[in-house]
Amino acid sequence: MWQARGADFLAACESALWSEAGTLAREWLHERGLHDDTLHEWRIGYHAAEGREPRTSWGLAGSGAVALPRGIVVPWLDEDGAVWGLKVRRRSADVDAGRPKYHAVAGSVLELLYGHHTVRSHLPGVLL
Repeated sequence: MWQARGADFLAACESALWSEAGTLAREWLHERGLHDDTLHEWRIGYHAAEGREPRTSWGLAGSGAVALPRGIVVPWLDEDGAVWGLKVRRRSADVDAGRPKYHAVAGSVLELLYGHHTVRSHLPGVLL
């Protein structure tokens, strides 16, 4: 259930990035050297407003909510494109106010190397 809800959330955030609401977010990403083709390939998204959803809507046990902060959405995908994890890079103003720069959405599996599905055994790799 988490992967299905994560995929829906990511799809909405991808659409938001390419909408008028995502203009400033795209400009911010471009200023950091990320091109549109890269943003599409890595399925980067934008969540325009702070949000909270019941844990049960994400298939998670317990009471409380899944926090969905405003910011750039970075997905962890497997070889087939299934969503395994989601991180949100908060706005600088939120970071300046003492909030962590990155927020992992509850239930994310982030023990994988980001972009691991692009590693090829017959080619050299570089870790930075």
